[in-house]
Amino acid sequence: MTHTDIALHQSLCLHCEHLSDADLSICPVCDEPLHQRKVNSLARTLALSIAALAFFIPANIFPIMKTVSLISYQNSTIIDGVFYFFEHGEYFVGAVIFIASVFIPIMKLLILFFLMHSVYTGSTWKRIEKNRLY
Repeated sequence: MTHTDIALHQSLCLHCEHLSDADLSICPVCDEPLHQRKVNSLARTLALSIAALAFFIPANIFPIMKTVSLISYQNSTIIDGVFYFFEHGEYFVGAVIFIASVFIPIMKLLILFFLMHSVYTGSTWKRIEKNRLY
């Protein structure tokens, strides 16, 4: 038997963490709205994650930055901009751009795909660590 909030017909108050009957819309303890998980949330998350991955590729292929010097200008992608800053000794700026624009989004997507796979397979391996990843 599945022990989910939908199967048990319960809702969670996100304010005081009180479990109530799903027929109620307001928490009887603190008068805040009650929430229940959305139907097909795993499929929705997968679809949005695939869309994010699909949009990540053109965001890093197409030029988004114009670099101007005294001699010329050139259009650059995010990675070209990172290399430009490294070549000109601006290591901190290049590292910040790389981490914020490439590394963190890729890691977030990889972790999200891992967590979705874990939920899909019903894995109970290292639940606390997976909660921290989330």
